[in-house]
Amino acid sequence: MGFGILRSAPQTFLFGCGYAAPRVTCAITNSGKRAGAEVAQVYVRPPKDTPVERPQREVKGHARVSLEPGGTKRVEIPLPPDAFSRHDGEKRAWVDDPGECTIEISASSRDIKARLPFQKQAALRRPF
Repeated sequence: MGFGILRSAPQTFLFGCGYAAPRVTCAITNSGKRAGAEVAQVYVRPPKDTPVERPQREVKGHARVSLEPGGTKRVEIPLPPDAFSRHDGEKRAWVDDPGECTIEISASSRDIKARLPFQKQAALRRPF
């Protein structure tokens, strides 16, 4: 780990259709005086009213970035097709529960730098 600070702000959120994987794009800046590296992590918080208990947040993607002092890079982090889903054993399928999910970006789950809520529609998909 370098001496830089992760400063992410979501610039673009691209969501695929069907089995296409969504991607999160953010900018990372090294505000330190030395070259450094940072790992940007993408967390997904599920809707509050899901029919089953789920973790508060789940890490769904990450990217390691090396930066010179004062440098900024735009990073695209791909997410798996099931990033917003849970597996339903009875239906034997991945289920997207409807409701407001939140994407969070940070270097640590204890220090979230950016949040973007979005509405997720219900969907049922065949097993991958």
